Amino acid sequence: MTVLFADVLGLQGGESADPEVVTYRVDACMKAISAPVFRYGGNIDKYIGDSVVMALFGAPVAHEDDPERAVRAAKEMQREAAAFGARQGLEIRLKIGVNTGLVVAGAVGGREKRDYTVMGDTVNLAQRLEASAAAGEIRVGRETAERARQTFVFRQLPPLQLKGKEAPVAAYVVTDEPAAESAQAPRPALIGRDLEVGRIASQVRSARAGNPQACILRGEAGIGKAAVAGAIDLAGFRVWRGQCRSFDERSPFALVRDVVRHAPAGAAERFASSEEAELLAWVEYGGDAPPRGSALAGIRVDQLQGRAADLLADLVMRDHPVAIVLEDLQWLDDASRLWLDRLIERFRSPEGDDLPVFLCLTTRPGGTLPDLEGTHFDLSSLNLHPLRGEHVFLLAARLLGLPAERRAWPPGVADAVDPALKLAEGNPRFIVELVGNLLHSGALRRDAAGLLRADPAAAPSDLPSSLQAAIRARLDRLGAPARSALQVAAVQGQLVSPDVVGDVAGQDAAEAGVPELVANGVLVARGADFVFRQDLVREAAYEALLHRTRRALHRSVASAILKRIGGVAEAAADAPDADRRVRDSAAILAWHLVAAEDWRDAARFLWLAAQRARLSASRATAVMWLENCLKAIKHAPGSPGSPEESDVWLALGRIHTSTGDHDEAAKALGKALETSADSFGHAAAHHALAESAE
Repeated sequence: MTVLFADVLGLQGGESADPEVVTYRVDACMKAISAPVFRYGGNIDKYIGDSVVMALFGAPVAHEDDPERAVRAAKEMQREAAAFGARQGLEIRLKIGVNTGLVVAGAVGGREKRDYTVMGDTVNLAQRLEASAAAGEIRVGRETAERARQTFVFRQLPPLQLKGKEAPVAAYVVTDEPAAESAQAPRPALIGRDLEVGRIASQVRSARAGNPQACILRGEAGIGKAAVAGAIDLAGFRVWRGQCRSFDERSPFALVRDVVRHAPAGAAERFASSEEAELLAWVEYGGDAPPRGSALAGIRVDQLQGRAADLLADLVMRDHPVAIVLEDLQWLDDASRLWLDRLIERFRSPEGDDLPVFLCLTTRPGGTLPDLEGTHFDLSSLNLHPLRGEHVFLLAARLLGLPAERRAWPPGVADAVDPALKLAEGNPRFIVELVGNLLHSGALRRDAAGLLRADPAAAPSDLPSSLQAAIRARLDRLGAPARSALQVAAVQGQLVSPDVVGDVAGQDAAEAGVPELVANGVLVARGADFVFRQDLVREAAYEALLHRTRRALHRSVASAILKRIGGVAEAAADAPDADRRVRDSAAILAWHLVAAEDWRDAARFLWLAAQRARLSASRATAVMWLENCLKAIKHAPGSPGSPEESDVWLALGRIHTSTGDHDEAAKALGKALETSADSFGHAAAHHALAESAE
């Protein structure tokens, strides 16, 4: 979540201002500076007094670029405030604080009035940053700066000592400098895409020879579409490029404006009349109703959009040989879609044949693309799949500046990297983020000689926030039944039972929500059950749950499993007498009950899981369950039906004896003697000690 606080300065206009005038100014100014928040997908959380706005980006729907959206909105808020002040004859300025991080969202208040809001350290720091800012300044926290640096230039401030914070806080000021090309979001090195690049290169050669070619690149976020598109050798072509952005989906001609902004040199000067130039200016203005006095005033917007689409299509068609590369079309706005349709229509007529044209479109799965059937284009559609095997390892080696040979890596580094690579599941962006997280956390660091060293104690426990945001943005677009099903599925673990989803979240979640998760590539079928296609998605969905929600869901899932297998929570602690199906499910039940912090029932099922592990000769697993059983008993001592602490110590001692670890056996059996409450327990412990000493 990204939180923005803005304080309006200079709005009152002096002590003598008429209260009615001031009221009008406050209302009108708040409307003006709130508009950019809504434009970039944010929401106004509240207006505080007559000068402060609190806005949220990422609730109720998250976007992968919420920090960038918030900074864009902040800069536009400043422009809106200055323009409003100029109209009022006042110098109105804003000071703004923006911060990104975890928050707790929910309703607060009493029965008469309850408001939805967010709370937490992220909110407090955003407010402190705003309070410390100068008039006209936008101050942001570290995470906001890191995640928006591809678009904006930030100047780091000396660490701030802010009220309510013990340690100095890193803070940055947004500058007016354009972001350098080198600051753009780094693209993963192009590895493992030789086949795709080779096929596209063949199409480019054919296009140069006068055979129109079109290529569609499909793939999930981070799979490398931009890297492949950027690797195409388009030497000799007049290249027109454009990229759609998520916050411009409803902005008319957003893609077209980006295409014109990056047009080849001299292209815009080819207009034959002032009316065409004015039409282009109207597109750049925003594609809304033309201003009064314009030669276009009085013409319907839909007619203007059609004229502009034809004009720009003709402009590109005149530019031969031409390559058109359009990225992220899953966010294509309607007016730009009209332009693209008109452009492609040229290739259904005879004039579109034998032209040196190469068209490359990229999109995520589910994105709606223009119809290319029946055109003169030779069409190829490439689906980019996750990297496999040596390519995954080679990308990690390049990121870390290490040799391609794994055995040449410093000791411990491969062991630190392997879990991250497994979690990334071949997605290049995920690999970049997770390997970078190892460096950021200190799990990998360079020593004084510049050699990479591993520090297992510093291994990161959380996903990088940018990765969480990208995944949550995708999940937030799901319908309500699917989101409910996802919560229960994430709590179940990697294997998901639709029956348990229905028992916990309701039949709508099972019957409508689970199929939607499958359709969106979140779950895949495995027999009668389902599994998460990516562990990262499950982990992000799980981490998004409040702790109290997690506990409640784990308890509900455990109850649903027990119901399904016909067991009861009060199953006897003595494994031989317990229901076989309950024993077989004891491990998963114990895991859920520990996560639910239901220590009484957790102790029972941990004990059952240990007994089952002993019967299957899995001694190490049995020790693990018994040690956790002791922890549960300490949380809920003396609970009816729970195993006795002395019995658990006795079982531990006997296992250690059987493995020849007599020192550990003596310690455990000593604790069994110490905690035993009756003569039978004492006798059993003494007997076990004697056996251990033999």
